[in-house]
Amino acid sequence: MPVIIGVTNRKGGVGKTTIACALARAYAVGEPGVLLVDCDGDQRDAFWLSTGCDEPQSGAVVRSPLGYDVVWVTDTSDLPQEWVRWSIVIMDGRPSTEAAHALLQEAQLLVVPVLPRDVRGRAAERRMRSLAREYHVPILVIMNRCNDSTEVGVPESHVTEGWLPPECGDLLLELVVDALRGGATWE
Repeated sequence: MPVIIGVTNRKGGVGKTTIACALARAYAVGEPGVLLVDCDGDQRDAFWLSTGCDEPQSGAVVRSPLGYDVVWVTDTSDLPQEWVRWSIVIMDGRPSTEAAHALLQEAQLLVVPVLPRDVRGRAAERRMRSLAREYHVPILVIMNRCNDSTEVGVPESHVTEGWLPPECGDLLLELVVDALRGGATWE
């Protein structure tokens, strides 16, 4: 069974797809078997960013020119049945879709991108605790300053294209590897 990493948040526009694609790209450099599962329903952004194809067939695994496989799924029947091909599976999407929920239940780590303006107060803490209770898995919260107009982060050209500079992918990979080793929890 592969290591499954869920990049998720119940809120839209926080950078789930950007982070999932950057993480898949960073893992693919040293890991031959990486699958990015786009569970974002009608959006298909991760699939498009990875392949350039905006008309994917649900459930069809496609090789990205960036060195990893990608599949767009609309429900659990579209999920690949043979997981042995991949050592790392990265799920992109909100936990509300059937396929995302199924993958998150098997995940070893949740990566939750948040915007700086969304972490103020108790509401964000309650959301993180809710995810932790629901999936019983460590959570790595990533403060995404790229999509927040009040913060200066990655140049806007990278944000609109959905790509982070390679050094950001390497940093994400470092954080995720550390979290998988037990360095991240939300209790």
